[in-house]
Amino acid sequence: MESVESAANMELSTTFSQVVFQEIPHSYAPNIAVTCSYTLTAAIQQNPRDWVGIFKVGWSTTKDYYTFVWIEPSLDLIKQDANKKQVLFSAYYLPKDDAEFYQFCYIDSNGQVRGASTPFCFKTSGEQSTDGSLENDLLVITTQEKVEQREREKEEMVMELGQLKEQNEILRGVLKEQQQEIDCLKLSNEELYKADLEKQQQKSREHEQLTQKAKSMEDSRKGQEEQVVQSEREKEELAMELGQLKEQNETLTRALKEQQQEIDRLKESKEELAQVVSKLEQQQQNAREHEELTQKDKSMDESHTGQESLTPICEKYERALSKIKQLKKELEELKEKVEVQSVEIAQLSPSLRDFEQESYRLKDHIQLLQVDLQSSEKEKAKLSVELRKLRGLTLDLDDLKTENKALHRSLSEQGHQPQQEMVDSDLKVQYQALLGQLQEARTQLHQELQASNNTRRRAEQAEGELVKVNECTNIIVMRSTQAEQKSRKLEIQLLEFHRLIEEKESMAEIAKVEKEELSRENQDLKRNVERLRKEFADIQVAPVSMQHPNPYGSSTDPTPTEEQQQDTLAASLHFGNPYETPGPATNAEELSLTCRHCHECFPGITPNELELHEDSHRVCPFCTLICDGMEQTKYEEHVYSHEV
Repeated sequence: MESVESAANMELSTTFSQVVFQEIPHSYAPNIAVTCSYTLTAAIQQNPRDWVGIFKVGWSTTKDYYTFVWIEPSLDLIKQDANKKQVLFSAYYLPKDDAEFYQFCYIDSNGQVRGASTPFCFKTSGEQSTDGSLENDLLVITTQEKVEQREREKEEMVMELGQLKEQNEILRGVLKEQQQEIDCLKLSNEELYKADLEKQQQKSREHEQLTQKAKSMEDSRKGQEEQVVQSEREKEELAMELGQLKEQNETLTRALKEQQQEIDRLKESKEELAQVVSKLEQQQQNAREHEELTQKDKSMDESHTGQESLTPICEKYERALSKIKQLKKELEELKEKVEVQSVEIAQLSPSLRDFEQESYRLKDHIQLLQVDLQSSEKEKAKLSVELRKLRGLTLDLDDLKTENKALHRSLSEQGHQPQQEMVDSDLKVQYQALLGQLQEARTQLHQELQASNNTRRRAEQAEGELVKVNECTNIIVMRSTQAEQKSRKLEIQLLEFHRLIEEKESMAEIAKVEKEELSRENQDLKRNVERLRKEFADIQVAPVSMQHPNPYGSSTDPTPTEEQQQDTLAASLHFGNPYETPGPATNAEELSLTCRHCHECFPGITPNELELHEDSHRVCPFCTLICDGMEQTKYEEHVYSHEV
């Protein structure tokens, strides 16, 4: 560590000794210009940017100077060696009598100290007092002319002092005016600063407006995406509803086929009934020849009632056929409408895909515009900072120009040529430096203005693109609204179709009920026919037994029973009774089937018909409540109430 410190001290001592200051007294008189002499060694090359400063003893950095003077390489006042130089410090910038010690320091263009002088101070010299005491001790002999001349010189000096005082007052007034001008310039600078601040605030407000516009565009884009998603969902729902409609149509077609089969069976049963009725009529004609008048009347009444019971059944059957035909026509119309809607949905699907692609493309374009907007904002902020710096430099340059003019006027009025030359030299150096800075600032300002124009053009292009994007979004919104209107129309049509299908279902249920009634009436007719057949058989058996009585029968029971009459009739006929049924129905076939929902008995129906009847009921899957009389909406609310 000690070796490093000693090396650093040696380096400082070598750099401080490259410039040697000569003939430095212990003190200088205040308010008098000071000439500083120094000698350059071979280790240093003089630069116009070097300067000599007066530093207070104890300084730490080169910025702690009290005053300084630039070096002029061409200045050679005493015609000596080129390495011996002098600089002149004007009395205006020198320290006052403050009993502080100062020293000269030579600073190069890199800011390094190349030389330092011995300390000195500024105070009134004691030699004047010693000279005055010597003059008091000496006896001076002069002539009257010299005394008068001195008096005149004294008066001239007093007059000159008065003129100087007047000039001083004038200069003070000029200084006040300059101070007022400086105050006015400060006010104008403040106004300019306020104007710049207002412009900056306006730019920030414009930036906020642009960000708000971008946010609103982003929100509108999100809304459009949501609308597209919603339209896609609605399309899927429509597709599902169309599938459900197709399934319902298929179920209806199956039900219609079953109804058609049932109608065909009813037709066959009707034909059988017609044959049975014709046979009954023939049997009644044969029975009239053998029966008594009372039995003939009774049989005639029964046949008449059978015919009367058949007429309403035929009418109901014809009505059922007409209703079934009408239902078929309506189902065909519904199928055509569903096909038309499917075609419309197929036409709308590519347009929806185009809308989605357009929305994605607009989303990417908006993101690119946002990135360009952020970069332009950053460039704008940089330009504003640099413009403020350039304005500050121009203001400093104007201040220096005004100070230079004021100093020129004051020096021309005072007539101090040597000081004016030194001040002019200092001001020339400062002026040249400021001119260089001004040229650099102008070039930089020109570049920044070009960059700002480019950013403006970019901003205008971005605004035009934003306008185009807004137009595209408006078109997309209009198209989406049109698609929504079409989807709403389709929903209304679907609701109408649902309502029509519900009506058809209700009509189908009514037709089923009527069919069940017809089947029950058919069963009743069959039972009546069986009863009539039995009675007719009894009528045919009775005359035979009366014509050929049993000689071996008991006298107590002359009339045979029905079973005996049938047996005797069958025995008497060689080929049997042609009008007799193949055989009596068993007890198992005569058992009536019961619905498990409404608990109603249906005798003489098949299990398939019972299953169709049970499927026709609208039953709650949770509480098994029969909801045939409810509407579809109320039925759905009832089912959903169990889920809640």
